[in-house]
Amino acid sequence: MASKKSVSDHPQIATARIGAVQAIVVALIAAIPAVFTGYWAGRRSEPPVTGANVRCQSLSELASTGQLFQLRWRFTRTQQPRLIAEGLALGRNHRILGYDNPNEITWQIDNDQLVFYGADGVETSRFADTRCIGVLIGEPKPGVPFKHVLSPIVE
Repeated sequence: MASKKSVSDHPQIATARIGAVQAIVVALIAAIPAVFTGYWAGRRSEPPVTGANVRCQSLSELASTGQLFQLRWRFTRTQQPRLIAEGLALGRNHRILGYDNPNEITWQIDNDQLVFYGADGVETSRFADTRCIGVLIGEPKPGVPFKHVLSPIVE
């Protein structure tokens, strides 16, 4: 019985295949900018604001440019971890959107800290480290045994 020859037995064929694969990879890499340019051209002049592309701006900076109001957040708590709200947003009118609870009705930025207020106007959570957007940990009012967590939803 004759033995089968592999591609490695024919160096010219192997070299040609490698060259063809390299040409395809180079063509794909060269096409990437055109694909993305075409994608965004039909949508808007800038990519959408998501948690992924605003991580190095403070909440104050995002609010001043209007980008803060485009972000959506996942709102949870640390004790008995559970989802409180998916898609929470901070409205331009300082209302908390996408979540309905008298404990968190309005919001404000105070000394570059995000603060939630209840229906009675009392502070219910203060997210202290907001210099660079990422996961925010909030301290609820004294005596509450858990912390609030806000995570930007990356689209």
